[in-house]
Amino acid sequence: MTLARRWNDFWFTPEPALPLELCRVTFFGGLLYEHRAIQAWQWGEIDPVFWFPTPIFRALGTGIPSVSVLVACTVAYKLALLCACLGLLTRIATCVAFASGAFLLAVPHNFGKVHHSDAMLVFLLGALALSRVGSHYSVDAWLRRRFPRFPTFGAEPAAISGEYRWPIRFGWVASVIIYFAAGIAKLRESGLAWATATNFHNLLLRHHYTHEPKVMWGLGLAGLPLVCGALAKLTLVGELSAPLALFDVRLRCLIVPALISMQLGIYLLLGVTFRAFLLLIPFWIPWDVLAKPFIRAAR
Repeated sequence: MTLARRWNDFWFTPEPALPLELCRVTFFGGLLYEHRAIQAWQWGEIDPVFWFPTPIFRALGTGIPSVSVLVACTVAYKLALLCACLGLLTRIATCVAFASGAFLLAVPHNFGKVHHSDAMLVFLLGALALSRVGSHYSVDAWLRRRFPRFPTFGAEPAAISGEYRWPIRFGWVASVIIYFAAGIAKLRESGLAWATATNFHNLLLRHHYTHEPKVMWGLGLAGLPLVCGALAKLTLVGELSAPLALFDVRLRCLIVPALISMQLGIYLLLGVTFRAFLLLIPFWIPWDVLAKPFIRAAR
């Protein structure tokens, strides 16, 4: 099989719409819940002396957005997330969610610190805005059945199509890039010394006193050199092996749960929350396999 054929099969092998639709509901619904209390307007009240624009904002020359602009974008963003989750005017809602979300999430990066916990959300919002998400299991699909003239915003949706596969695979690739890049950063900055028991011991102690871990186990684990060394090495190996999950189902069943467990451990032991990363989990769930018994029962 040629490389081009493998590439095409990875992204565009025809699949049913159900897995993508479930990813739509969980991703946009989870993002709406995660950002339910977002108060972006506060950034508009900060003194301009603290404005250090990123290259994009510097090129646009916009300066600090006004409070009214931030409020309007926040309202549009939340409404778009709700409509996208429900599948109502999905094409418009996903595009608005991408545009307003990219702007709102980018603004905080212009005040002296560039965060790395929400960048992948922008890429996923963009991918879903370009996809055929919402074509079947959505309010739009119900309206099309009831009102034949209801707009489809493109070609009539097919029952099985590669258009339902590539957005999920995009979520896979985004996930493994995040973890693989984290592993490379550890090697680049600290080398293999990062995976030593001493470094992990210091990491547990430092975060115990500088953050708010959900459990107090970190202090106990810090006194166990063998455990610290094992956890450090497993963390580095897990991050560096993340790309292998793209190509082998057996490795995927091992690596993905391991990375999710690592993320849970970081939250519990270090008090570092990357809740946005949890929104990637639905993209890895084999929805079509889980749904087969229900589909057969329905028939």
